[in-house]
Amino acid sequence: MSSHAAPRALLWLLAALVARPALAQRSTRVAPPEVAAISVTPLLARFYWADCGEDCFDRSWRAWTFSRTTDTWGSLGPRPTAPTIPSKQPAYEPAKSVRLDGAFRLAYSRSDARGPVFSVVSTADKRRFSLRPAVSAAERWRAVADHRLAVRSLTKEPPHLSTAIRTWATSADAIWFGLQGHYTAPGGLLRFDRKTHRVEAIVDPMISTATVVEMAASRAAVWVAVDTNYGGMSRRGTGILRYDRAARSWRRLTAQNSPLPDDDVLTIAATGDTVWVATRTGVAVLDDASGRWSVRHARVAAAIDSVTESIPATGHTDEDGVRRWESDARPVIVARWELTERPAPDDSRERAIVALGRVLRPVPESSPFAVGWLETVVDPDSFVATLRSVPVAHFDSAWGGDELVVERALAHPRLVRFAAATIHVEEHGGTSWDSEVVGALGWAGDPAYLPTLRELATAASEPGPSVAFALARLGDTTGTAMLRTWLARGLSGYGAGEIRNRLIQLGDTTIVPWLAAREEYGAARQVATRAQWHALVRDALARPSAATALLYTARWSGVDAVAPDAESRALLARLARAAFAAPPPPDSASYVEREGALTAAQVLAALRDTAAVPELIAGLADARRYAGAMVALIEMTGADDCPAPPAPTAEERDVARRFWAAWWDARRATFVPASQDAGLAALRRWRERWVPRG
Repeated sequence: MSSHAAPRALLWLLAALVARPALAQRSTRVAPPEVAAISVTPLLARFYWADCGEDCFDRSWRAWTFSRTTDTWGSLGPRPTAPTIPSKQPAYEPAKSVRLDGAFRLAYSRSDARGPVFSVVSTADKRRFSLRPAVSAAERWRAVADHRLAVRSLTKEPPHLSTAIRTWATSADAIWFGLQGHYTAPGGLLRFDRKTHRVEAIVDPMISTATVVEMAASRAAVWVAVDTNYGGMSRRGTGILRYDRAARSWRRLTAQNSPLPDDDVLTIAATGDTVWVATRTGVAVLDDASGRWSVRHARVAAAIDSVTESIPATGHTDEDGVRRWESDARPVIVARWELTERPAPDDSRERAIVALGRVLRPVPESSPFAVGWLETVVDPDSFVATLRSVPVAHFDSAWGGDELVVERALAHPRLVRFAAATIHVEEHGGTSWDSEVVGALGWAGDPAYLPTLRELATAASEPGPSVAFALARLGDTTGTAMLRTWLARGLSGYGAGEIRNRLIQLGDTTIVPWLAAREEYGAARQVATRAQWHALVRDALARPSAATALLYTARWSGVDAVAPDAESRALLARLARAAFAAPPPPDSASYVEREGALTAAQVLAALRDTAAVPELIAGLADARRYAGAMVALIEMTGADDCPAPPAPTAEERDVARRFWAAWWDARRATFVPASQDAGLAALRRWRERWVPRG
């Protein structure tokens, strides 16, 4: 037991006044250092990254290094200030321009309907050269031809090229600009010729619907890293793109077809034939002429360090009324990063040790910090050794990206005692616990912790969703009852989402009506019984808004997830046919409601519902239903020879209706739906048939 009994009692009295316990205030994100910049000199390349220490209170800069004379890797740092690297971001102010190099600057003048208007300005004579090259309709169609949303949009004219410049790179003969791309405004590269001042657009389906975020120019190629855009969502993880300047062709390098550490490229630099790349988990150097690589992976090792902090319940108030705290060194577990030739097999465990050290803050019993309820009283060396004794596979499953799910990480027989150690119930009634950790007692499934949880639940009155969840997982039905009650009437300090999620984790089917009433069909599907799910889909047949929400879920989650059996597929098809035939929504309707007919048609196509074909054919006569019906018919049949365009007149809609009616009459008896790939290929061919040429 701790020898700091008197001050500890005062701390527990203070803790009793806390309405919602929350010990886990430290970040559980432990990711490899993100290289922010690369600088290259004739002797050395530096990959700069910020070392944030514990929770980024004290930021310093370090660098991985590569010797260009010995081809060896090393490190530098720390340094207190950030490296000076020229910015490659445009200025969106008409009075300002940005230096490209000694001869040219980039200037913004205004924005119009197409986007920002940029020009290259000669520093010698102030002449301006517009960065809006002419791009033919055929080239613009080709740029987005492989993008599913663009193919489905069914507009008559191709989208204009993006004008939004995101970054640039320079070479001896040209300046290269990377554009922000989307299927509604395809991007790519712009090449500005230094001698002729001619501007050329370089568009390709591989890059047109992505945003260029990093680029560099080597002797023979331009190297590009992108964020991909799909339906407004953005992500990296696409490797690095190489544009061969002589062959005018693109090639994608990934961790699967090259030695790249991973596919999430952070920054790029190039000098001569050498390309320098920093990815999310490592760094690489490529000699583009010979194809030779040198690659290193970032590895973390948990280490015990110390920080100086004020000691709880100590110090005095001076004559000026200022509180003067006593301080001492508190042990902390930190991440030490190094480079290795191969990925570390224990990476997830070492990162978990760092994250759990932040949350549980282990201190020895003799430490003056052992009196507080923010710390876990356990020797830090023993804490680390215990965590390292747990198989790596256990921690692999506890990571959600770079964030550790603490309660899942502690749900192991050797570790669950650390979660239990955050629970304190004092004789005077004070309680404290870690609401982000205590759920581990439930996941671990050890009933030996039931008495501790019950004592806490009694003393705290309303202990919160994590405690209730742990009780329920260990077989105490009062936990489930508490969660149901709080979901119905609310619980101070907690959102309904937290309570809802715990009931879903418990597989509590009583929550299904609550989820259905809020049209949360994706969540309802996780816990509903087969009978409940069928009843829920039937109920949606009588509720237009519910039908729209359910179809929207099916459209984006996939019909197999929403309709896993024959009966639910039949019900979903009925729902989609009814929604497709429903009258148009009012102008005040939401986007999802206004897209109801298109969504319904897409679901019918995904279900390959041949019973809906006559209704889809009839829908071709209606301008509102035409797009969805045409897409669905082509995808279901694989036929691409309909003689009607994507954006038809009334007469052309009638031509389409008569074509499909005759097609269906001739093949109805022996019809077999096309595969998804064949359907999309047919849709692309039909669309390209109507692309303007020239």
